[in-house]
This record gives sequence, structure tokens and C-alpha cells, in this order.
Amino acid sequence: MKPLTFALRSWSAAAPGAMTGQDGPGPFASRFRPACRLRPLAARRLSAGARLAVECALAAAGGSAPGFAVFASRSAELPRCEKILSCLAGDEDPSPTDFMMSVHNAAAGFFSIEAHCRVPHSSVAAGEETFSAALFEAAAALGTGAGSVLAVFYENDPPPVIGRCFLIAPPPGPWAVALMLSPGGELCAEPSAAAWAAAAQEPALQLLSGFASGVQGFEVREPRRLWRWSRT
Repeated sequence: MKPLTFALRSWSAAAPGAMTGQDGPGPFASRFRPACRLRPLAARRLSAGARLAVECALAAAGGSAPGFAVFASRSAELPRCEKILSCLAGDEDPSPTDFMMSVHNAAAGFFSIEAHCRVPHSSVAAGEETFSAALFEAAAALGTGAGSVLAVFYENDPPPVIGRCFLIAPPPGPWAVALMLSPGGELCAEPSAAAWAAAAQEPALQLLSGFASGVQGFEVREPRRLWRWSRT
């Protein structure tokens, strides 16, 4: 499979109690930006993971509209869906807000509202290969003319019941990583098939650790795919 190449213009990452960002003239300049806070109404409606995703997306975009946006999450609003199902099982009416916000593209939709940008976007869920699916989606958008792509990875805490049934290795949450990518060769990502092995950390968080390490090359592992990253 051909390697994918990107230029990283900026990034932002968040977890409860901490948020960091990076931008500047080079893709790994050491300049940190503060959290980008949402309007209270939006913050109340979004789940914790989706709120972090939108805040990171706004920070990474830095006021500019990307040509395309990809939001990727294995479980997204699954906790909210479990809450709705629990209400129905108990003969209770679900919350209208929970019903409205239970769709997988809730974070992507709120980003377009908060950023006031009407750019095409997609919401990706591909189980344990969600990271790969989002990278391929971003590369395809760049290859077909998008000047920049905002790639956002995020998760919520897994729901207690459905999470045990559908998530073999429930991701830790909530957290979010947003990358503003553009065409270029500064970063090269070469995918290859790999024997199944549980990843020690979510792939997007492995990628961020590789960026922060400053090494020339590093690996990002999914259960069935190995990504070898290098930078020029």
C-alpha cells in the first residue's frame, strides 16, 4: 500500500483538566494555545467527549475554515444511546436533548455551527480501525483538491452495559485530538497489515506521543494494522 503524506499545520489535544495545542511556522513549533471554550448552551448539550472534540477542532483550525473535516470516534454517542434505551426499558420518556444529540455526527455538526463554516465533513466509525479509516478519508480529501483537512479523533467514557458487549477494548475517555493537515511531504505514514495484538494506547494518542517525542520515526499500532511514521 502506498504511503500517505501530510503536512501538519497545527494540532490541539484535550483530556479532563488539561488542554494543549501547537502551531507556528513549523509543524512542531513549541507554542501552546489555551482551550477554546464553547458557548454555555453548546457545552451543556454536548457529551464530554464531543465537547472536547469541538473545542480541539476550533483550536486547531485557529479561525480558518478547512477544506474538509473528518470526525472519528469508535463509540461517539453510545453512552447517550444507552441512556435512551434504559429510559425506554423502564417505561420512561427519554430526554429530548438526549434524543436530538444521540447521532454520530453531533460533534461535527456543532463544530460547523460554532466555527460558522459550511465545509463538507464526514463522521467515521470503523471499530478498531477507526484511526486508519479517518486517515484514509483525510488523504482522499487532500488528494481530490481539499487545501486542508481537519482530522478530529475523540472518545467518551464507554457505557457500562453496551460498552462490554460491543467494545472489545473500551477506549479510555473522554479525550480528543485535532490535527490540521495539508498537502505536503513533511510527514510520511506507511501502513502495513499486522498480526492481531491489542494496542497499548489509542492510536491517535500514540500518534501524539510520537509527535512529542521528537524522534525521526515512530510506530502507531492498531490491532490489525501497523503505521510507520517518519518526518523529513
